Amino acid sequence: MTKQIRLSIVAACVLFASSAAAADVSVAKDVKQSRVFAPAMSLSYVPFGMIDPSGKPAGFDVELAHQVADLLDAELKIQTVTFPNQIPGLVSGRLKVAWSTFSVTAERLKQVDFVGYLQAGSVAGVLPANTEKWKKSLCGATVAVAQGSSGDFVVDKLNKDCADEGKPEIKKTIYPDQRQEIQATLTGRVDAWLDDSTVVGNFQQQSKSQLVVTGPNYYPLPLAMAVAKGDMETAEMLRSALQALIENGKYGELLKNYNLQDSAIERAVIYTSADQVPQK
Repeated sequence: MTKQIRLSIVAACVLFASSAAAADVSVAKDVKQSRVFAPAMSLSYVPFGMIDPSGKPAGFDVELAHQVADLLDAELKIQTVTFPNQIPGLVSGRLKVAWSTFSVTAERLKQVDFVGYLQAGSVAGVLPANTEKWKKSLCGATVAVAQGSSGDFVVDKLNKDCADEGKPEIKKTIYPDQRQEIQATLTGRVDAWLDDSTVVGNFQQQSKSQLVVTGPNYYPLPLAMAVAKGDMETAEMLRSALQALIENGKYGELLKNYNLQDSAIERAVIYTSADQVPQK
């Protein structure tokens, strides 16, 4: 068998595998008709979504959304929506997909459904000099969190533990975006920044340890994009596309590019009920 024939066979196999994966993807009627996939993203949450130096959307979520759009045979048009406004946008019908790293919680499931694509807990990022001080407990600390984020909810849970142990409560300072949380921690206005382990770990790496992770990984949960409650057509479209990307290896390649391998999932899951959420 000549080299050219072997290369042709390999190319044909790759094409067949890609076509088979695409054939298994369920495309929602609105996307099929419009040929547009338009998820909402905040584009202010490194490394998942941001604006690059050329002014274009970039990040893990953006690249993954491009791959989903390719499977849907649709054009990707990102809608920039702040994180706190994404679930209200789904509830009101203004949005179809809110693509953020939402922690799947029982409270949120009362309003929306989710499609998981990562998993992570919350960790504290502190100045290197404060690593030991806050390693065992955040009770008594002033902590920066983003409004409606996983860190926001985790502080409430941790404060119950602080009260049970007779320790001072954690003082929660809410900021509108990640940059302000980080700046408040760097300048000492707060003691710690509490956020997804994926995000805090990435900042430690990219900033050469201006802030470092300390303490445990609190309340690991699925991270997911959200759809309107009961919109199973859109949820299944996202689930099937993500599963195809997991199976064809592109999901894993992208995780590796962003050093997110520890947050990988093996199976994309639709979350509709609190019964599906790990109880911590």
